[in-house]
Amino acid sequence: MDELNLWISAAAASGSPLGDIIIRSVNSLFGGGGLIVMIVVAAIVATAILGTTLSCMNTGVRVTYAISHDTEVPEPLGKLNPRYGTPAIGVWVMTLVSAGIGAFGVLSLTNLTAVTLLSNFGTFLLYGITCIVAVLAFKMNAVQC
Repeated sequence: MDELNLWISAAAASGSPLGDIIIRSVNSLFGGGGLIVMIVVAAIVATAILGTTLSCMNTGVRVTYAISHDTEVPEPLGKLNPRYGTPAIGVWVMTLVSAGIGAFGVLSLTNLTAVTLLSNFGTFLLYGITCIVAVLAFKMNAVQC
């Protein structure tokens, strides 16, 4: 039990507690190699974040493209590149907006925390609104039948 308390105290004082826990766990279980495993885990996490970011940007561009055909956003966001058939202007706009948010986020830990919290709040808000709209749509459809 004392060793667990030692680990918890070390994690609380650490700048990167998850990395330290991985190093300590692997070194304790396998007698070494914890730093290598921690670096591999960090690379996997970085790859996952990059993939998630690209996937969200692609989704955002496609949704913006579809909305532009309903004339809810400016028409140029719905123009397709004749060579590749992709909404190139939408891709550039999404890239610039994402770069701006990222540039703001890396200025300080407070800014990064604000970007993270606003992103999570926006995601939950959008999900909640989507659920409410779906329930109302099903209810209205059932009444009309």
